[in-house]
Amino acid sequence: MKKIIFMLLVFLVTLSANENQENKLQTAADDNTMGLGLLHLYNDTIKAKFLFERSCESDYMLGCQNLGKLYVQIKEYDNAKDVLTKTCEANLTEGCYELGKLYLGLLDEFKPLKSLSLFKKACSDDYRDACFAIGAMYYEGVDKTIKKDYKKARKFFKKSCELNNEMGCEYMKKCD
Repeated sequence: MKKIIFMLLVFLVTLSANENQENKLQTAADDNTMGLGLLHLYNDTIKAKFLFERSCESDYMLGCQNLGKLYVQIKEYDNAKDVLTKTCEANLTEGCYELGKLYLGLLDEFKPLKSLSLFKKACSDDYRDACFAIGAMYYEGVDKTIKKDYKKARKFFKKSCELNNEMGCEYMKKCD
């Protein structure tokens, strides 16, 4: 027993002396909290929400991103906007894409140009669904803000297709 306590003390002293190690442990704890959130997501939304919030409070952006997506799922759109804005500003591509979807009608604000800008940011990072979304916006036109433009639509459908989005391939052919 004394041996175990001694080894634990040595470990703790070594840990406190090494700041890099401390950061690795914090990341592991954040990963673990987020991972537990993912496990509970389908069985217990309340637990998942609590764990994602905890992960996000420690500025673990993947946890924030999952929290934002969960907020969308449970229709807490304003909370989703706040959290997804944080993830997008931290350059998490999927966060930008999810935020862009919110501005297309889930929020009280309908801002297609804001959506387009967020989708372009995500598409430039090769997020295929964002590229497809841009193509769809140009293919259909959105309100009076974004006019139909099959040439632009084809360009983004093509990129989406090259990133293995089958619908992008299908719609690219429709633009010819």
